[in-house]
Amino acid sequence: MLTDRDLAVVLWLGRVKLASSGQVQARFGLWRSKAYRRLLVLKAEGLIGYDRPLRGDGVYYATRKGLRAVSSALSEPKVRLSVLTHDLAVTDVVVALEGLGARVLTEREIRLGRHLGEKERYSVQVRNRNAVFSIEHTPDAAVLGPEGQWIAIEVELTAKTAARTKDILNAYTNHDTTCTGVLYLTPNQRASNRITKHAKTTWLENRIQTAELNEPNTILPALQQLTNPTPQPTKTA
Repeated sequence: MLTDRDLAVVLWLGRVKLASSGQVQARFGLWRSKAYRRLLVLKAEGLIGYDRPLRGDGVYYATRKGLRAVSSALSEPKVRLSVLTHDLAVTDVVVALEGLGARVLTEREIRLGRHLGEKERYSVQVRNRNAVFSIEHTPDAAVLGPEGQWIAIEVELTAKTAARTKDILNAYTNHDTTCTGVLYLTPNQRASNRITKHAKTTWLENRIQTAELNEPNTILPALQQLTNPTPQPTKTA
């Protein structure tokens, strides 16, 4: 028999795209054996799928049947080896954020909202250096505040070019004022320093924080800084 928690696992997997058994265990506070048994039950029911693109633990995801069962309009995700490490890192961040009690909107939910024609609030238009064209950029997640404000979450495993990073930061700078800042999750201090350095060249300097993926205890202080940001200087023409 399926439980309410089983269905919650299916819905959560749909939101985050994919997760390892350990991530499901951490998110729902389950013992390892319990998490494994429930995942087997959900897989047998066809509500979740399993893929093992690399040696070691595989990943679970919500199937089309599972998403219908929990009344979700999200589509069944595809497991792609090229972005697997990034996808799992994003799931780790969502687990950490929700463990802190944060209300998280995932990238899949943001894209679904855009597809359904909801008022766009969580993506930004990134212009190239010559401002000839713009490309829509969606953060890896957004942390929602109590009064409509939000914080963009960016998981930066691979360094972008300096120009690309600055273009993205400037796009957030020009976004509506309900975005109180951007939290970058990086693999190490060197990567964090690089983001901070680029931020100093934009109007976003006081609205950006970094935290390291292997030190989840640094996430809460960073979020608190962005929840009560330092006032920004007024732009002049």
